[in-house]
Amino acid sequence: MNYAIDILPWLAAGGALGAVYLFLIGRSVAAVGDTANWWSFALPLFLRVILAAAGFWFAARHGALPLISMLGGFLIARGVALRRAREG
Repeated sequence: MNYAIDILPWLAAGGALGAVYLFLIGRSVAAVGDTANWWSFALPLFLRVILAAAGFWFAARHGALPLISMLGGFLIARGVALRRAREG
């Protein structure tokens, strides 16, 4: 069995989930100063928690390898975002 074929889609899905998650964190951080509209802070918070929980739950339902692969993709997206934040 070729594990690379099994890992790559989950790795890509984890990277996409991580990118969306970090984008929503950025939206929440940008909305912290807006006290008049608390939904601009709360909505991205709820969305990212629900998306992360659903994504990792879905991967866990398919086994340990997909879950670990998705986590790896998520961590790669985090590393890319941290590197871009340090540079810019």
